[in-house]
Amino acid sequence: ELPDGMSKMKSIKNLNLGENCLRSLPEGFCYITSLTTLRLNCNELDDLPQNLDGLVSLKTLQMDNNLFTELPPQVGYLGNLSSLSLLDNDLNDLPNELINLH
Repeated sequence: ELPDGMSKMKSIKNLNLGENCLRSLPEGFCYITSLTTLRLNCNELDDLPQNLDGLVSLKTLQMDNNLFTELPPQVGYLGNLSSLSLLDNDLNDLPNELINLH
């Protein structure tokens, strides 16, 4: 698991947490407002924090090879998101909120 103190990394822009067997992300993680690229590939994630839309600068989100069966609607509220990758998950449906992405 990741420590809640990650929210104190105020100036980090790119974060690669791939291949770490992560099962969850702490809520405080979503306060890293400078983050533009987040790679969560090859973990064991099946959900995301409810406050994911706090990643206001996020442009690239990669979540390939996880355990998602549905995508949380808050992904659709990432206003700067321009690249979303969800390869090799077991997604059954996509949330309507994705139409909010430009």
